[in-house]
Amino acid sequence: MATKGIRTFGDLAKLKSYKFIKSFSESSLDQGIACTLRSATRLKSRTQGAPVRTKKQPQLDRTHFLAEYWDALTAALADLTVTQTEIRYLHDKRRTLSLNTNELRWLHARAFSGILADLSQDRAISAAKVQTLH
Repeated sequence: MATKGIRTFGDLAKLKSYKFIKSFSESSLDQGIACTLRSATRLKSRTQGAPVRTKKQPQLDRTHFLAEYWDALTAALADLTVTQTEIRYLHDKRRTLSLNTNELRWLHARAFSGILADLSQDRAISAAKVQTLH
């Protein structure tokens, strides 16, 4: 793209009317969710346009709780060694946030699949990597 003089999204937008170009004018973060998070890292889907406000306010609270547990879980898994202290902390966090079994399964599966994807990037799972997964 640099050979065509395209260095920014604005340069790209000048060439042709791409569907995704319209998304540049929309905020990338859903402000309803972003204001409840400690760190606003959740991107809003740009394919759906402006968020529809409904009376389902508890969903925002669940999203916040899930994000809070996700932060704790990923911190515990960062070094791929989970200590008893970290396990107790996650249990306490689960209880405090009132997470249900399905929510926990989803978050843990998401974390495990991320670790598995990272470990298999070289298209091989060595015995050492298998031990890490255990």
